[in-house]
Amino acid sequence: MTSDQLHQAFLNTSFKVLAKTEFIIKINTIISEVEGLNSWAFITAWNPSPEILNLEENRIRNKMRKSRRDDRFSLDGKNILITGSAQGIGYLLATGLGKYGAQIIVNDITPERAEAAVAKLRQEGIRAVAAPFNVTHKQDIDAAIDHIEKDIGPIDVLVNNAGIQRRHPFTEFPEQDWNDVIAVNQTAVFLVSQAVTRRMVERQAGKVINICS
Repeated sequence: MTSDQLHQAFLNTSFKVLAKTEFIIKINTIISEVEGLNSWAFITAWNPSPEILNLEENRIRNKMRKSRRDDRFSLDGKNILITGSAQGIGYLLATGLGKYGAQIIVNDITPERAEAAVAKLRQEGIRAVAAPFNVTHKQDIDAAIDHIEKDIGPIDVLVNNAGIQRRHPFTEFPEQDWNDVIAVNQTAVFLVSQAVTRRMVERQAGKVINICS
């Protein structure tokens, strides 16, 4: 439907607005800023106050802007694996992506934490499943990704979020702590990405997002 057709369809649509007095207002103009979407409707009325007009225009602008955002960023039907997502930044990512329709595959080294995070996400109406495994152990990773792909569904997006921190003076930094940080923050990204992208390459589809700071 063209903007002219929309204009004609809504030209005579009347609404009632209650303020200090009641105004019968009509949608006077419909402007299409985005193809296939009414971006906003400018409201006019007989003798309305400027405050009423501003409130109505802003309300409609915000509503249509949200509609555009939701339509353009739908993750319905997508499976997203987020490593280290039972808490912290990973959990926030899970919440945000899940609210746009994705099924979140929650990873943590501890099964209890992963299941607890899944329960919280489901309480918010987000589809989520737990996939606990150690991101630094290749054998665990391969078995977990195989299980996810077979029993949960193909991984559409991988978010390498898992990370740890150890703080010591440089001259006293223990070698084992250094190795642990490198294993989780760097090697795990390589190992998990390799296991996941093998399937993505076969499907010729998929995304990998790496989180760093």
